[in-house]
Amino acid sequence: MEEVLNEQVVLDGKRVLVTLDSAAGVLQWRGERDGQLILQNDLIGFCSSESGICLYTFRMTKSSSYCGKGLPGRKRKDMVVEFSNDGARRLWCDSLQRILDKAGRPKRLLVLVNPFGGRKTGRKVFSASVEPLLKAAGITYTVKETQFQRHALDLAKESDLSQLDGIVCVSGDGVLVEVLNGLLERSDWERAIKMPIGIIPAGTGNGLAKSVLDHVGEPCDAASATFLVIRGQTQPLDVATAKQSNVKFHSILMLTWGLVADVDIESERLRWMGALRLDVYTLIRISNLRKYNGQLYYIPAPGYEGTGTPLNEEFARTTLMTSGEANSDSSLQKHGDPGSLQKNFSEWREMEGPFILIWLNNVPFVSESVNAAPNAKFADGYLDLIILKDCPRWALLNLLLKVQTGGHIKSKYVDYLKL
Repeated sequence: MEEVLNEQVVLDGKRVLVTLDSAAGVLQWRGERDGQLILQNDLIGFCSSESGICLYTFRMTKSSSYCGKGLPGRKRKDMVVEFSNDGARRLWCDSLQRILDKAGRPKRLLVLVNPFGGRKTGRKVFSASVEPLLKAAGITYTVKETQFQRHALDLAKESDLSQLDGIVCVSGDGVLVEVLNGLLERSDWERAIKMPIGIIPAGTGNGLAKSVLDHVGEPCDAASATFLVIRGQTQPLDVATAKQSNVKFHSILMLTWGLVADVDIESERLRWMGALRLDVYTLIRISNLRKYNGQLYYIPAPGYEGTGTPLNEEFARTTLMTSGEANSDSSLQKHGDPGSLQKNFSEWREMEGPFILIWLNNVPFVSESVNAAPNAKFADGYLDLIILKDCPRWALLNLLLKVQTGGHIKSKYVDYLKL
């Protein structure tokens, strides 16, 4: 039976009656001041001394120094509880620890910091926003900085996962994707892929961090993301596999061809500008708009069967199955791919270019300010596809202005479907 503790204490200099309901995970106080804490949602951790207990709280407020004036966010406050005797203090410490342990919070983390991403703020973000919270939570952590491209992939492949409860990336989306690929390249990938991966926004786009934090109603900042890690809050996520010739890559954010890919790759020379580089280079590319010839073959999700053109069954059988993309790599099936190329050929559809943009999204946001796929779900088994075939430059510019809110999908120039 879960216990309920009551004690007369001094809380931040005020005499109160404090109640701890272990079953509900709620700490309440009444007296010279009233209030409560929902421990899993509001408590980072605590420490004990001879005089009492210090509670490290991190509660949602109407405005926060982490998020800016007037914006909702979390604010840290340390609260001191003084007990009349040492026995009561020890009893309360034990009860608080049991509640936090029962919540499944991580105890050992590998933290990967990218010092080169975005405006090279990874170290600063870790020291200012991440490390103080991890220390307050009593989490043991090992910090490693990534030194070169694919370094995070190598670290994920080589780490002793039996000694970890999670891997946390203080970076943009790229390092997290490397970690995912590293886990899937391990011989024990079936166990490794169950390792929780945390993301702390410290890059250019921070699309995955924004998607996760927005989903649970948290602001997109490093402290809030760290607190989600501390709480052990997890979210299942689909993984897509892309294969071209002998190169295979696993993705959890997006796959794109055309305008967005051009902007992302060609703006690397402007990385010193931070996220602004994407806006600047988008204008450059629109002024010299490119179109790409190609064919897109896909199996639509239920409800989207009317899109595109039915693919000739004989063509599907002879072309798709001999393209080198089917059954050429058994690891696709090994990593959970259901062998979709072998599904009923009558389900296949096609679209023919030229295309301005093909954009496959696994989560809603591709950056903190771009809600590319507002209908995307984390683990529905589908990718959200955005296709732009023909669009005047003036309309394209207006369309891209609406991408922050997801309003672009209502444009007559945009095809939006799930597959």
